[in-house]
Parts: sequence; structure tokens; C-alpha cells
Amino acid sequence: MQLLGLIVAILAGGLYILDYFGIKPPRSGILSSGEARVKNWRFLVVSALLILNLLFAGVNWYERTQDIYRFDPQVKLETIRGRLFQNEVVDMDAKDFSDCTFRNVTLRYNGVAPTKLSFNHFQGNMQLTSDNPVVMITWALDKGLGMNSDMPMLDKNGHPIEGVRPPTKQQ
Repeated sequence: MQLLGLIVAILAGGLYILDYFGIKPPRSGILSSGEARVKNWRFLVVSALLILNLLFAGVNWYERTQDIYRFDPQVKLETIRGRLFQNEVVDMDAKDFSDCTFRNVTLRYNGVAPTKLSFNHFQGNMQLTSDNPVVMITWALDKGLGMNSDMPMLDKNGHPIEGVRPPTKQQ
């Protein structure tokens, strides 16, 4: 949406520059024929482009104010029992895992719904990832405080997050 607004603004500016240098549309066509005659074509075109630009800006503002990661505590959890997850990415939102085995998996939690883990088995390498920056910052804070310090964290593109280290333990 931002791109469309930028294109409209560039068109409006370009038309104004063309008019400044005396370059005008041909005298034939809808802007000069019969009843649709418009004496000030610049005003009409620039006004239409301005209205479009304001419309795109409004849509962009609306989209930015919507929280795509809104937590819903009322969602019903899907129960998953006794399943083996191996060498895969496991989505955790709105899931209740019970007596499952997780072997060499990446756990993805976006924080849009609760999750529950009961009597599960974890084997091999495990990693955490999320598309939600708030969840990632929370995990980094936990790691910096010394919690979950052994589990690697991946960004939404699957790259390890560097620079977060657990505290050193002092005797």
C-alpha cells in the first residue's frame, strides 16, 4: 500500500513538473470534448491523485494499527497425544502436546494463543523460532537472565540470533 501511495505522489509531482515546463495533454479527448470540458485540467488530475494518495495513506495507517499477533486466550487448544515429531518445524500456537516425542525439531511459537506441554520427551537438538518480534525479545531476555540458555534461537528466516549470552555464574 505504501508503494501505491508513493507511485501516486510521483505521478502528481511529475504532472505538475510537466505543466510547469508547458507540456500539456492534447486538445482532443475526454478532458476537452463537449460537456466534459475542463478548463483547469491540472487541478482535476492533481486533486484525483491527492485523493488517491490520502486513501492509500489511510489504508496504510489502518494496517499498521492492527495487531497481527493479538493473543487470544479463549481459543480451544488442539490436543496432540503420543506423536513423534522429527526433523521438522513444529507450530506450537493453540496446541496441547501430551506424551509426544520431539527429536531434532525447531519449535515455532508466535504467541497468538496458549500452548501446553505435558509429559513430553525431547531428544537431540532443539531450537526456538517465532515470526513475532515480541516473542523473540522475550526469549532473548530469558536467555540473558540465564533461563533456557542451552537452546538456540532462530529468527524468522532461520538464522541464529547472535549476541545474547547467559550471565556468568559467580560463586
